[in-house]
Amino acid sequence: MNRHLPDESSDDRLPTAGPIGAGVDPLANASLDDASFAEILLDRAMRDATAVGRQSSGSSRFDQLIESSLSLPRISRSARRYYTRVIRDRLSYSATWPTGQLRVGDIGVSSGEGLMPISSLEELGIDVQETLQPVQPDQVVSTSRVKIVASHGYGERPNGISDRVSIDFELGGEGEFFGYWRIVRRSVMADMDSVATACLELEASGRWPREWILVSEVVDASRAVVLISGNVSCYGRFMFEPSGGLGVGDSADLLSGLRSPTLELVQSEGLAASIIVDASFTPFFKATRLRRGFLSTGAWLVQVEV
Repeated sequence: MNRHLPDESSDDRLPTAGPIGAGVDPLANASLDDASFAEILLDRAMRDATAVGRQSSGSSRFDQLIESSLSLPRISRSARRYYTRVIRDRLSYSATWPTGQLRVGDIGVSSGEGLMPISSLEELGIDVQETLQPVQPDQVVSTSRVKIVASHGYGERPNGISDRVSIDFELGGEGEFFGYWRIVRRSVMADMDSVATACLELEASGRWPREWILVSEVVDASRAVVLISGNVSCYGRFMFEPSGGLGVGDSADLLSGLRSPTLELVQSEGLAASIIVDASFTPFFKATRLRRGFLSTGAWLVQVEV
């Protein structure tokens, strides 16, 4: 098994506490390692925050967010965490893996899988104003030893036009990364000061736990193509059907292939993750946490990593 990016057959589920006897606290088990101890603490914090969220909202939006957060591709946890780290380092955003759906004003708690949705400002009776920002439609993130190129056409028709075109890639080392996203929308919370004041009032009434995190910006996309290498030798090929006239042997445009709905991975070796997403989803977001003044009654929202 690869030390950094475990293979997909590994069991990456969070450890759960089974029936171990009435009145016995799992945290009292002296044989627990630090990681298991932390997992149990996190599980308890999430359950408590989830209970408050359900009591506060009581609507189907909460259940939809939970269902969305659990609908994750079965890829190793190490690959998901690596994906999140690359997005944070290269784009300064937190990331969903990679098919989550979030809105400005959503509320959640931080977990080993990213943001676990709990509720939303709307469900708590707080009005959310947001503004749309300009976007760069084609977003590409690539580490240094990645080579990816659309090459020539295959399958000549009688008129000399290619049926299919290849995109060949080589990820020259363990942990190399390539990602493409078709960005369609970027939305930012407009009045964070007034929201912070409203959240402070909820905290005073016991309806805003300290663990809660607030989504303040979302970037929506309609497509994603993600490759992560899990071996020192990683390569493969995509194929797609060109929409225009491309002669056999002619060079193709890489972005047109990555955008194509007919894109498919036909060959690969050494990949830890390969994802093609065609849906409306939120690959990137920014989140904040309520921070109170030490010597004042005011509060503000500060950006946090998830």
